[in-house]
Amino acid sequence: MERILFYAKKHNYSKYSSTLTEAWRLSISGISYTLILSCPNELELSPDEDYTIGPAASFGILEARRHRERGISLAMFLGLLKYYRQSYMELIEHGIEPGLYRDKYRIKVERFFDRMELGFCTEWCSQSENTKMLELQTKNREVINEKNRYLTIFETIHAPVVLINEENRVENYNHAWNELFGESSIPGSTYYSKGMIPEKEIPDFLENILPGLDQSTTDYTLEKRLVTKQGVKLFQIRIKKMLDISDKYRGMVIILNDITDLEKAEKDKIQKEKIEGVLEMAGAVCHEINQPLQVVLGQTEIIKMITDEDAPIQKNLDTILSQTGKMGEITKKLMNITRYETKPYLKGAIINIDKASPDRSASG
Repeated sequence: MERILFYAKKHNYSKYSSTLTEAWRLSISGISYTLILSCPNELELSPDEDYTIGPAASFGILEARRHRERGISLAMFLGLLKYYRQSYMELIEHGIEPGLYRDKYRIKVERFFDRMELGFCTEWCSQSENTKMLELQTKNREVINEKNRYLTIFETIHAPVVLINEENRVENYNHAWNELFGESSIPGSTYYSKGMIPEKEIPDFLENILPGLDQSTTDYTLEKRLVTKQGVKLFQIRIKKMLDISDKYRGMVIILNDITDLEKAEKDKIQKEKIEGVLEMAGAVCHEINQPLQVVLGQTEIIKMITDEDAPIQKNLDTILSQTGKMGEITKKLMNITRYETKPYLKGAIINIDKASPDRSASG
């Protein structure tokens, strides 16, 4: 396949051929399969033979119809077919040792392509110009409908998509893109305005990205915040070069996935995990502190009761009661934490208990 593709590119046949690898693979597969079917048969030519029958001729006739419907001329098809033939001959030349077998296979392949060309030309010449025109018109309508179907799919894609050509200019925006960044939110507005408005420059945020891409890179992903009609959003930007082995379309497809909600969900998850960790720690601390705190509080009140009111120690006992009360309030706040809030402390940060645990009594 690489060999015939090389010749197609070298001699400009790729301008009129498929851009996708599978189409070329199927063409080689079809010829090879038909060649295998034909090998057991006598392939030498005769002036009285019907060249519209047999595997090679049938394949040639089928291809004649297909290519004629696509607007391919007889000369154009036969020209490329010569390079298919040459590719197979070179395969024999380099893959089989010189000798009788190589000569035998070479003649078989030559006659196979001869018969395919005869079948092709017979079918081509048997049709009137009017029939060929009707075929072409029918196929053209099918192609237009297929184009419209894929354009509709392109416009319907939920994610914003932009097609960039090899000169880094916009080929097309889809509807989702225009809803977020474009001047018009009407589906198809970019495609059908071609030629009526100046060619669009690439979006500003891509100007600093595309020039820095490695030319060998076919797939590139990054995240970036962008200003849209709906506010600032975080996008995962996926840049992929077009899968065109014919080198006709060397641009790229850029797809934006809105991950704003995903980012928020991840932040909420982290926040929840932090709160759960804080609550577990706070619960353990409160449990461990409250018990000795109650003992201190109780013993202090007993000492205060059995001590003369005028005794100097009463002031110290009041201080102990006041501070243990504050400690009790702190443990209550720890148990009421509902969000993760911190404040600077020395070179780090600590939980801001007052902000993390709203005063429920005040709100009630």
